[in-house]
Amino acid sequence: MKTTLLALVYFLTFLSFGQDSLRSQKVDEVSVSHTMKKEIAFKDSKYFIIDFHIGVKGSFLLLNRFKKYYLYSLNYKMELEHQIELKFKPVSLFRDCLGFVHVMSKDSMYQIEKFGYQVVLYERNPISLYLKFFKNCIGQNDSIVIFERTVNYGKTQLFYGVRVKEKKRYMLYRAEDSLLVRSVLDEKRRIRTPRQGTPTLNEDVLKAEREHAQRAQFFQQIVSLPDYNPLFVKNDTTYIFDHLKGELTLMTDTGSVLKSIPIDYHQSENWNKKVHLDENRGRFYSVDEKNGAQIFCRLNPETFDIDKSTKVYKHAYPKKVIVFNGFAYYTYKENVDDNLNKLFRQRI
Repeated sequence: MKTTLLALVYFLTFLSFGQDSLRSQKVDEVSVSHTMKKEIAFKDSKYFIIDFHIGVKGSFLLLNRFKKYYLYSLNYKMELEHQIELKFKPVSLFRDCLGFVHVMSKDSMYQIEKFGYQVVLYERNPISLYLKFFKNCIGQNDSIVIFERTVNYGKTQLFYGVRVKEKKRYMLYRAEDSLLVRSVLDEKRRIRTPRQGTPTLNEDVLKAEREHAQRAQFFQQIVSLPDYNPLFVKNDTTYIFDHLKGELTLMTDTGSVLKSIPIDYHQSENWNKKVHLDENRGRFYSVDEKNGAQIFCRLNPETFDIDKSTKVYKHAYPKKVIVFNGFAYYTYKENVDDNLNKLFRQRI
């Protein structure tokens, strides 16, 4: 596995890359469940939860107290199964495109493996492996490893596949609005164009310079934010949610298009630009947000219309959410003054 992975990384380092449907379905028109109650999935009386991962490879927590760091492995009941003390300072947990889970530090990544109920850090790799390979790797199937690249100041997303044995790259999909791309490129050229004439320090010139700086800052912080058109792989079928076109494209493991389905859940005024895949049950969820409260909208597997919505109450703006086996998992402090957080879950 490691030899194949490093060969692919070596190959990739030499590569250079040189309106919606008229239907409108808002979440307000779909019944929102009020019967689902959140519960504490896990809490520790001494340690703060830095990060968590819930998935088919296992359930893991990173914890910290007084500069001591631990990795917890939980069983299916969310009970502590095994723990190890880490001799380095972890930053986060990371699930890669090949399905493995890693503990990340500033300069390294450590792959997690389970042998029975015991959890171990199987191997250490330099952070360059993440930067060169995993950062833009978003999925794999039996035939290809799939990567993403964003160009044109965040307005074009390129999805391409790489066959490891053939060391061949080919384009899978291009997500963009050509008119929007042209507009953004024109705006960038205007910002880059130097001012003509001899500079003088009068009020008009200073005002123009301030406006130019504000315009450049707005472009950098707002305009160039990437569009959200995620790709998922489920049972060797690739799902590309193109929210610019209002279309979901399904592809085979080799990249042939199976079919395209119109989508419009993203036209809700409360949509927070997020889609989750429950990798255990194979269901997709779109997410709306009202006053910080998350509303998980389950998508019909045939039409991809919303067929059920569930609101997570009281816990506004969770930083990270993982959907797994019919639950939404997230960490939260019950009270503002709490020093420790808990892992919550709510059935959706």
